[in-house]
Amino acid sequence: MRRALPSSLAVVPCALAAVVCAVAPAADADPIAFTAPPQSDRAVALRVSADWLASYPPRNWGGVELPGRCTPLAGGRRVCPIAIVLRARTQGRLEPWRCGAWVMLPASRSTGAPHRTSASCVRVTDPAALHALGPPGEGRPERR
Repeated sequence: MRRALPSSLAVVPCALAAVVCAVAPAADADPIAFTAPPQSDRAVALRVSADWLASYPPRNWGGVELPGRCTPLAGGRRVCPIAIVLRARTQGRLEPWRCGAWVMLPASRSTGAPHRTSASCVRVTDPAALHALGPPGEGRPERR
């Protein structure tokens, strides 16, 4: 034998349906726009590094190093050290060169694009020690 629901509980499904219908958007309403989450500073710096390497012919590609720690600057901008390895013709042979630069990231509410600073390159005499060189521009003066 089935029991009947108390009359107070019978109202709950109807009330819930009314709330859902009132909250649900109309069929002709604009779709909800979801924005992509912001990329991390280092992910953006890595993309700039990859684009920088891609500006050279593939036969000269050596690799992209992971960006270093990004540093905040005044006005909400950030700067991240980046580096790539190229094979450049040196004394008739293709030898590895490590080029370091900085990526300037705009303030988060800015419409500006990240940009790379000028680079400095050094010839790598011992490829095994390539990753022991540390981040590019270690002699960079502190900003105050």
